Amino acid sequence: MNNTLYDNIIKNHIVKIYDDLYLLYVDKILLHEVTSPQAFKLLKNNYLWNNKSVLSTSDHNVSTNIKKRFFFNKNISQLNCIKKNKEKYFFKYFDLNHPNQGIIHIIAIENNILFPGTIVICGDSHTTTNGSLALLASGVGTSDLSVALSTQCIIQKRLKNMNILIFNKNKIFSKDLALFIIKKISSKGGVDYCIEFSGNKIESLSISEKMTICNMSIEAGSKSSLVSPDKKLINFYKKKILNIEKFLEYINSIKSKTNSIYNKKYIFNSLYIKPHITWGTNLDTVIELDEIIRTKNLNMLKYMGLVNQTNLVGVKINKMFLGSCTNSRLEDLLIACIFLLNMKKKINKEVIGIIVPGSEFIRLQSEFYGINKIFIYFGYYWRNSGCSMCLAMNDDKLLPNERCVSTSNRNFIGRQGYKSRTHLVSPVMAIIISVYGEFIDYKTYLNIINEINF
Repeated sequence: MNNTLYDNIIKNHIVKIYDDLYLLYVDKILLHEVTSPQAFKLLKNNYLWNNKSVLSTSDHNVSTNIKKRFFFNKNISQLNCIKKNKEKYFFKYFDLNHPNQGIIHIIAIENNILFPGTIVICGDSHTTTNGSLALLASGVGTSDLSVALSTQCIIQKRLKNMNILIFNKNKIFSKDLALFIIKKISSKGGVDYCIEFSGNKIESLSISEKMTICNMSIEAGSKSSLVSPDKKLINFYKKKILNIEKFLEYINSIKSKTNSIYNKKYIFNSLYIKPHITWGTNLDTVIELDEIIRTKNLNMLKYMGLVNQTNLVGVKINKMFLGSCTNSRLEDLLIACIFLLNMKKKINKEVIGIIVPGSEFIRLQSEFYGINKIFIYFGYYWRNSGCSMCLAMNDDKLLPNERCVSTSNRNFIGRQGYKSRTHLVSPVMAIIISVYGEFIDYKTYLNIINEINF
């Protein structure tokens, strides 16, 4: 067997091999209210193998509105269902009143239940976020989730190895890196691969920034992605473990070696990576900030209200969303605040901007530091935690034909509401565009960056 990080994790978790299928032991199971009810319905013998391995919350259907925490519609039954299952099976559940409630992919790392080299699953495609801690995290279907709950095992096809190495430590945001990677390898480039991110640019990123990159890897088609263990990871766990020497020995045993073989490898120089955005309704529409749109898909152009052979510069927006499991951590909110304070401009009067922290812990941290007051002063709405406008499953939605710059991860038709028009951007780009009220060119963006001396 090969000795990449992915291979070593698989090797340490094999229960049995069936031709090209592997029965793997699962260390942690994450749940939310949308996909877990079906899994519990399929549960055999009304039995959980290990309820202590389960962490759950409600995040998709909840209202983030400060004045109305509960969102009463047909989806309220899903909130009730996860509560009933928690009472029946005694697993850990953070309800809407709990200080640890939040988006499941954020609170799992916050609550220190994850460990490098382990296998983590959830009934949600953006489980890949957790690969930032050098572990194997995968989104699974409800039947697989049900089997894992009752057996602590899952059957998976072995993935091929892909390495994406990014070098040079210039100042480019992780969301731009993620969008650039998808542009280069396509939205299907990672299908049947586990992507391992490495290189000194990746090593320079914080855990939060690595979470963004791993979160977006599913949009390149990759079921799982990992970040090579580095000093940032070791420092992250230093205060959480008893024996640092054993931990380092363990990390060295699982990380990829210099002779590790990858089925596919990409090498990118970050010096040539510019800010990126999406213009269409899939992730194959990533372009540079003022790049010309060139497409044969006239239906997509019509849906987005755009013109072929033009760029987005000057196109006005209606709303701005800073949140989601991609970009709603304290670091994201802080950098957005820094730009607001330095620009000294309020949100454009024609734009509605909402700021949604990824967890209640992040919200409380932000309020302790006064970050919420800065956003409110500059005209933005401050919210409770939840998935919010990332998807149209709660009361945070776009109206038909409204255009939104969003720090989330998907721009599909109707993703943010009926006939919604979504443009994926970094938190800083979202703030700048919401202040101007329209898309800007690269020169204007660069001037702002240079003035702030970021």
